[in-house]
Amino acid sequence: MGKTITTYLIDGTPKGVQTVVISNRTMKAYNIPRTRIDILKEEDRKELRTPALYILMGEDENGKPKAYIGETENFDKRVRDHINKKDFWQRAIVFVSQAHDKTKADVQYLEKKAVELAQEVNQITLDDNKQNPKNPTLTESQRSTDDEYFDDI
Repeated sequence: MGKTITTYLIDGTPKGVQTVVISNRTMKAYNIPRTRIDILKEEDRKELRTPALYILMGEDENGKPKAYIGETENFDKRVRDHINKKDFWQRAIVFVSQAHDKTKADVQYLEKKAVELAQEVNQITLDDNKQNPKNPTLTESQRSTDDEYFDDI
């Protein structure tokens, strides 16, 4: 079965801020260059202040792909710490729910799955991910819903 994916270029350029939405899904992805993190202040970006899975992407000192995978209840606040403490990243990919139906436990579960998959694939350096993500208590139906959400991610 096919899917329609809509990419919206907020700045009007492919190198700027983008949103990506799969039709009939609640997941929305933001692709935010570090140089445009000021977009978080915009009134239209309230969803970036809700529970989110995020990936900071860049390169290590040898030019190899490097990432940091995290979860937060408010990306707008969380990224401020990363700006000061993590120099490698050049782009943030942030996954939020347009339905505002994800909780802290949901994004912790998604973070755990993302870190495990990244480690399994072994294509990027994750040396800033020092802690093992939590495996939160979720019902079977919540895990099933989050697994579908993760498939979209």
